[in-house]
Amino acid sequence: MGRLIIQTGIETLNGKEPVTTTEVITPLVQQLTSSKDIEDYTMYANIHAGMTSAWNFVEAVGNEAIANLTYIRSIISRLRDFSSAELTNRQRPVMITQAEYQKYKYEYNKAWKEHKEYMLNRKITLGELLIDSISDKREDDINIHVYGPNATKVINL
Repeated sequence: MGRLIIQTGIETLNGKEPVTTTEVITPLVQQLTSSKDIEDYTMYANIHAGMTSAWNFVEAVGNEAIANLTYIRSIISRLRDFSSAELTNRQRPVMITQAEYQKYKYEYNKAWKEHKEYMLNRKITLGELLIDSISDKREDDINIHVYGPNATKVINL
């Protein structure tokens, strides 16, 4: 009877038609009288309960793993879509209205007039190449220039 209980449990867990049903087993269990038979039945019933618990755990973990893989797949799919969209946007020309073009053109010409002299006469020196964002301040007349550590060494020589 113990093997019958385990076999029925296994077939039920696998979604197959069980060999027997609990309606058939219950009257048999109630007829057990000897302590040895009751111990044997209890052992097989515990084995069946343990197998069912283990099966349910594995199935839950498996379902969680499938859900996680599906989630990861959706993230990868979205990243691929975003990457494709970004590439498309980079290759597509910028579309602006005539009014926007006129505004940008006006702003560009205004900035060019203000900085034209400086840009045309600009010379890059070794000191400028050494300047970086770490600040040491050095006052030259009215202007305060920010020099990095390399430029400071050159200036102090």
